[in-house]
Order: sequence, then structure tokens, then C-alpha cells
Amino acid sequence: MGILSNPKSRQLIVEKVSRYNNILCGACYVVGVIWFMALAYKPFNAKTYFSENALLPGVVESGFFFDFDVSSYITEVKEELKRDKRNVPRDWLYQKMREAGLETYKQNYTIHYPLHILQGQLVPGQNVYGILSPCLVSPRAKCV
Repeated sequence: MGILSNPKSRQLIVEKVSRYNNILCGACYVVGVIWFMALAYKPFNAKTYFSENALLPGVVESGFFFDFDVSSYITEVKEELKRDKRNVPRDWLYQKMREAGLETYKQNYTIHYPLHILQGQLVPGQNVYGILSPCLVSPRAKCV
């Protein structure tokens, strides 16, 4: 006997899912394919673009062998967060990624707030990202 739930109702759900397993799997597959195709429709994709050229097989290096002390990073992150509890320490992240030898960039963006909670309000933000490029393979790679 379940402490917080009725085992009979749970068994009923398991029986229904087991009985209609093939139909549920097929429906999920079809819905997934339709959703993937719908992402080409502008209202669904939020006008985003992702270039996969950096992920081509000859350009990607599968390992990242950078020795560092995780506990010291945790301490530094906590110190940065104490300085400003409302914002992510983007400048600190940018600097640490540069020190690690990554190609580091900042990306400013503005989005329409989703779910119509704030009607028509634009929300600004900034991403910080780093790209690990092998020096020998990529013609665009910068060796540090």
C-alpha cells in the first residue's frame, strides 16, 4: 500500500499506457516531426538562427585538456555573486574563458517577453560564450 498515493490508480495508468503503447509512440513521433517542421515558420522560431558550420566534423576537437582547480572557481563565483546578486557575472565569465584559451564573445539580444505576460515589452540581455577551436584543423582558429 502506497503511503502518499493509491496503488490501484497507479496500476490503472500503467495498464492504459501499456495497452496504447504503440499508438502513443507513433503519436509522439508524428507530433515531434510536425513540431520540427513548424520551427521553420517565423512565429514559432522566435527569429533565431544557428549556424552549424563550427560543428563540422573536421573542425571539432573532442577533448578539452585544461587543468584547473574547481574549488577555486567555485569560491571566485561566490565572491562575484556577492558583489551583485541580481546579475550574472558576465565580465568575470568572459575573462575566465579568455584565460582558458577559448575564443570568447559577447552577444547582445532583445526579445519580446514570452507568454504575453508583459504585453509588448522588450527584454534586453547579453550572452557570453566561448568556442574551443583546434589550432591545426580550422582555418579560422586562433592559437593562444
